[in-house]
Amino acid sequence: MDPKRYRVRDRTEADIEAESRVLRAIDPESGASAEELRRFQRMFDPVAAGDGPKLYWHGRVVEERGTGEVVAWGRIFHDIAAYVPDHYWLLVHVVPDHRHRGVGGAIYGELEEIARSRGASALLAGARVEDPDGMRFLEAQGFIERRRTQRRRLDLSGPVPSVVHADPARWAAQGIQFTTAQEEGPEDPAVRRHIYAVTSEAEVDVPRMGPARSLSFEQFEVLTFDHPGYLPDAIFLARLGDRYVAMSSLERRPTQPDTLEVGFTATVRDQRGRGLATELKLRAVDYARARGYRFIETGNDTTNRPIVAINERLGFRAYSTRVEAEKRLGSGT
Repeated sequence: MDPKRYRVRDRTEADIEAESRVLRAIDPESGASAEELRRFQRMFDPVAAGDGPKLYWHGRVVEERGTGEVVAWGRIFHDIAAYVPDHYWLLVHVVPDHRHRGVGGAIYGELEEIARSRGASALLAGARVEDPDGMRFLEAQGFIERRRTQRRRLDLSGPVPSVVHADPARWAAQGIQFTTAQEEGPEDPAVRRHIYAVTSEAEVDVPRMGPARSLSFEQFEVLTFDHPGYLPDAIFLARLGDRYVAMSSLERRPTQPDTLEVGFTATVRDQRGRGLATELKLRAVDYARARGYRFIETGNDTTNRPIVAINERLGFRAYSTRVEAEKRLGSGT
């Protein structure tokens, strides 16, 4: 990197709009908005961590000296849902016009040095298969592929899937009632706690890079309720008596007004295999169609066969694949 043209500095809150612009320059379809980045950052607030471990997060940006424009940014952070004290995720994003100039390598080098100074034994990073620069960067820095996730999209203007709702009498006979967070009382702390209980039981079974860990309730509130995309009438719930046993949620995407994002789909262990997740996702599809949305999108680990199978039956098709990789730095956990 030419130090006369570029400089690396710590990021500030004022950089968040620029970070969003960088992401949209790299991936116009899915680049995160500034509010989505703020939402992610709030997950690392010590208050949100509750009684759990205090999670590390640090960011750097690269700006062009002549224009003051942020052309790249990176961050190092603990995995919220798979916490290992000496493992850190490391992200680097460079706008296409400034690649192949050592910018990515410079910011990566500084972040890796921070990780080493904190006693890191491993770094985790990812890249889209459709981005050959990103894939080459992972290889050049010594990362080894560990897993793959796929982005999937349901085109609501296409044919209606052959999957249909189960007979309501069947659910009634089993004592299952269907509702939404809006109907239950979206501001009611008890309702939120019950929804948290469903996700906490289910999320530890989702494949991930590292040992599964449930979010704190405070982190869960930020992730689920405290953001502009929150749709209380699109959190679909299955109730058995006074207990929620399954859920599937949708959220608005600030950068894609014609698209809804699947938040989380979950079924408690003792109620799996009954079709509850499929029924709730069908209700989500009905919701999106009735309101004129064009797409529903989601992300799935390729080894999470139960949810992949449901999504494929509903018509979700993969359009992007992300490799997640690891670089060992030495002995450790």
